[in-house]
Amino acid sequence: MVDMTIPKVTFSGIDWWGLANNESIIADKAVINNSNFKVFLDRSLPFRKVKLNSFPHQVLMRIPIPVSISKIYFQHANYSYTEYNPGLDKTGSVYFDDLKGEGTNVTNIAGRIQRHPFFTIRFSGLFMHKIPMSTAFEFNLAKYKTGDFKMDFEINEMDTALLNPFVEPLGEFMIKKGTLQKGIAHISGDNFKTTGTGKLLYNGLYVVGLKKNNNKPDHIKKKSVMSFVGNVLLIKNDNPSKGEPPRIVDLGLQRDYKTTFMSLVWKTMLLGILKTVGLPSSMANKPY
Repeated sequence: MVDMTIPKVTFSGIDWWGLANNESIIADKAVINNSNFKVFLDRSLPFRKVKLNSFPHQVLMRIPIPVSISKIYFQHANYSYTEYNPGLDKTGSVYFDDLKGEGTNVTNIAGRIQRHPFFTIRFSGLFMHKIPMSTAFEFNLAKYKTGDFKMDFEINEMDTALLNPFVEPLGEFMIKKGTLQKGIAHISGDNFKTTGTGKLLYNGLYVVGLKKNNNKPDHIKKKSVMSFVGNVLLIKNDNPSKGEPPRIVDLGLQRDYKTTFMSLVWKTMLLGILKTVGLPSSMANKPY
């Protein structure tokens, strides 16, 4: 389920005649204020096959009239992703708040794409209401049929316990302690796959596996054996480890029929986290 609210859009340098006659959307600049974008996924329901032409630049190219907006500015935008996990009977949410950003070369006009083929969006704001973050997307309009895109993401220092409101219900583990210094991801992708690199710098990480408590409805409990074995034998508690350079992991994920654009990006980043920390990469194949 998707809920999108855009209360106000201001255009500058717009072709009002083309807009009034449903002939085109041509403008020098657009400013979008206080937009809200919410996505909810119920994993207890059957998955429908996702259309391959559903990436942002592919949607732009499907608009039946010419579109060209040189720059779009976003002010005080908010995005949230919420998911229900029937395995734990819990719901978790990821929040990106007070986003400020800029989009350039928003067009589906062939001549303009030939001169400049890239549609870009850059955002900065808060992750989980508190942590400064920034992200940038580059969509190749000349290769929209294959869905070519790139993404960069960076997040600053945080107490990893702030991740628990969504890693508990979505990832089925809890972070007992640890500090994140920085997280960086560089991702390239298309309709069928992603590749890239990720670097997550942290120290003192301790995680606890979770499972549903069948004796107490609405409660979850620790996977005691898994947690002990994981933290002693599997989990890499620090990056960089003592006396070693920081671990930089390769990212690579095949897209399946259930994966939307945002879930493809999220699962690729999750794969980087799992590989860096030392948890099995197969955990990224859950149906997020």
